[in-house]
Amino acid sequence: MRGKRGFLKVLEAFIAVILIAGVMAFFYVQRSSIYGVEEQARQLIRVSLQEISNNVELRNAVLNGGYSDSTDSAVIGNRTIINDTLKTIISNQYDFHFEICDLTEACGYAGQLDRDVFSDEVSVSVTLDSVGLNPKKIRLFLWRAD
Repeated sequence: MRGKRGFLKVLEAFIAVILIAGVMAFFYVQRSSIYGVEEQARQLIRVSLQEISNNVELRNAVLNGGYSDSTDSAVIGNRTIINDTLKTIISNQYDFHFEICDLTEACGYAGQLDRDVFSDEVSVSVTLDSVGLNPKKIRLFLWRAD
C-alpha cells in the first residue's frame, strides 16, 4: 500500500509539470507569431520607404505631392505615382495609407482602426534638378488587411 501512494504522488507531479509546460508552450507560440507579423510589417515599411528615398521620380513626387485632401490635379498625379509604387511593394495581406507633410509637422492618420498599425517615416530633401522645393517627409501607415 505504501508504494502506491508514492507512485501516485510522482504521477501527480508529472501531470502538473506536463500541464505547466503545455501552457507555457502555448503562450510562446502565440508570442512568436505576433512577433513574426510585426517583423514582416516593419520590413515592408523599411523597404517601401527606402525605395521612395532612393528613386528620383518618387522623391520628386513626394516633394510635389501635397496633402491628401488636395484637389490639384498635379498633386493627385504625384500621390497616385506613390500609391501605385507602394501597391507593388506591399503585399495584399496589408493595407496602407501615407501622408506627406513638412518636416516640422506631425504626420498623423485620421482614420479609425481597431487593429495594430505600424508606422515609420522618411524625410525627402531636394534633388539637384528640383530647385526651390522645401524638404518634406512621408509617413507610411501599415496594418493587416481584413
